[in-house]
Amino acid sequence: MRRALVALLLVPSLALADTQAALDDLRTKAGAGDAAAANRLGEIYLNGETVPVNEIEAAQWFQVAAAKGLGRAEYHLGVMYATDRIMADSNTPATGFADPEDAVFWLRKAADQGELDAVCTLAQIYGAGYGVRKYMDEGLRLYR
Repeated sequence: MRRALVALLLVPSLALADTQAALDDLRTKAGAGDAAAANRLGEIYLNGETVPVNEIEAAQWFQVAAAKGLGRAEYHLGVMYATDRIMADSNTPATGFADPEDAVFWLRKAADQGELDAVCTLAQIYGAGYGVRKYMDEGLRLYR
């Protein structure tokens, strides 16, 4: 009985060690130019998976991955700009103004690579005229 209790108490610390090792491994891979690892780190920081939410860190990792041409990272950056989560000039949390121009730029890059979430988001932006001239034909074309 005592062994089972000790084992249960050790599981969280083992999980924490595994989590830290996994984060360290991702950082090493991302630092070596692995776009998928950089994107995954961005997702971890954006969503607060095993770490506190840190949108600045998330944006930085997404930018590393997007610089390598990873469509999913470009999508994440587009959404962050569209939803006022980072400012175009500083990659810091925004102060009340979304940046539709940068949002469309990154979403278009992602959509051109076949990132379906980006295609749908762009269609919504054009259909609603969010930060761009309302362009229903483009919105409908993207939905097709």
